[in-house]
Amino acid sequence: MKRFQFQLATALDWRKRRMETEQARLDELLALESRLHHALASTAVDRAHSAEDMLHSNSLSASDLAALHAYHQALDRQKRRLEQRLHSTREAIANQRQVLIGAMRDYRLMEKLKDRRFEEWRKQFDREMENEATELYLAKRGRGG
Repeated sequence: MKRFQFQLATALDWRKRRMETEQARLDELLALESRLHHALASTAVDRAHSAEDMLHSNSLSASDLAALHAYHQALDRQKRRLEQRLHSTREAIANQRQVLIGAMRDYRLMEKLKDRRFEEWRKQFDREMENEATELYLAKRGRGG
């Protein structure tokens, strides 16, 4: 009997590559989410430090306060943009997780099919080996051996 060969090996490989690609996309989105969290934290720290630095300053002028106010407004706008990007990234992560789950399910189904086909092949192989052994035994016995 010929050795086991899964007829859908190419499809199985394609599904595995698809699953790996979808995992890589999710990893990229998670890395982006982490960078956005870091940027948000950095913005908050910058805002707090600028106010603290101004409070510890020996002389405060109206232009210093105006500059601090403008800087805080710019940081607030940046914070809102970051929060919007974080929100859309979280949505993309949720969507990508669903895509990955689907790809994983498709791959596992194909693997299970391969396992079933291998088991069927193995059983057929075992039957053929048993039949061959029986034929050899009967042939040997028929010759008076």
